Amino acid sequence: MKVALDYYFSQLNIQDQTLYWFFSTVAQSLVALVALYGVVVVFKLQVISSQISEFLQTGRLKELLKVKSASWSITSTSQRIEDIKDTLKVEKEPTRREELISAKKELEGWQKSRGNIKKSMLYFSGYTLLVVSISLIFLSISELIFKSNLAVPSLLLVLLLSFTSFLLLIHGIKSLFNE
Repeated sequence: MKVALDYYFSQLNIQDQTLYWFFSTVAQSLVALVALYGVVVVFKLQVISSQISEFLQTGRLKELLKVKSASWSITSTSQRIEDIKDTLKVEKEPTRREELISAKKELEGWQKSRGNIKKSMLYFSGYTLLVVSISLIFLSISELIFKSNLAVPSLLLVLLLSFTSFLLLIHGIKSLFNE
């Protein structure tokens, strides 16, 4: 098997300029994917923030929490959840308790979604930028790679890592639409 692979690799005629252009193109393409995914993530986070704002602006939650403060709109989602927990400790009326519990769950769901989206973006970006770094390192030593007859393995490695990055992108976008 090894003899067959050695023979196959030796028959491929890959030029040093091919390596240079390949590693350069891969790096640029992957950075563009990170930027594209970043735009999609920002839009999704804006949608979630808009939903939270609309939810908090409904008078019913203010009424349930008995808030009269002007700082209502600038308080964080986490603080609203804490306010609901504090109110639940003293609230005795079952209907109000159910509404508060429902509001708390909704806010926690949005908060969890935001956290998951941010984690997904960080994981994808970190991995992809690592692959870009590897590609750039290979780019800087492409002549050495060519002279050492390591062109095919280095091409395959970068292709595999790039494909994995692309799969992470697809998974991330899919999870955005499921949030």
